[in-house]
Amino acid sequence: MGGSNGNNSIHIYYCRNAADGIPATFAKPREGVLVEAVPCTGRIDTRYLLKLDDGALAYLRTQGFRHGAPDVVAALGRGEDVDPARYYFRVTMQFETASQRYGWLNRTIGVGAAIRRADAVVYDAYALR
Repeated sequence: MGGSNGNNSIHIYYCRNAADGIPATFAKPREGVLVEAVPCTGRIDTRYLLKLDDGALAYLRTQGFRHGAPDVVAALGRGEDVDPARYYFRVTMQFETASQRYGWLNRTIGVGAAIRRADAVVYDAYALR
């Protein structure tokens, strides 16, 4: 899978409104939702359609939380780059694919830490086996 460094780590990049910034190995996200449930706590519930290196498609759903101090959350909301040590952003991941080559994803749960950049969300994710 694109971005894997050989140790079960998958790096997924989602660049908002920047089609030329999305790596060729991934399709644009089909849907992404961030619902603010409590002040300074965001509940993450996103869906992505990934195009893998060989053209196979995989559906990815992430769920988790992002929270931090009010000034940190406000800076993130304004699109500012914020040191990721100043906020919590963790997700679980579930995959679906019809590809036999990547069928193992259908039986895999992923966990990850994320960084919110001004122009992207970057996940550092690991498969639980």
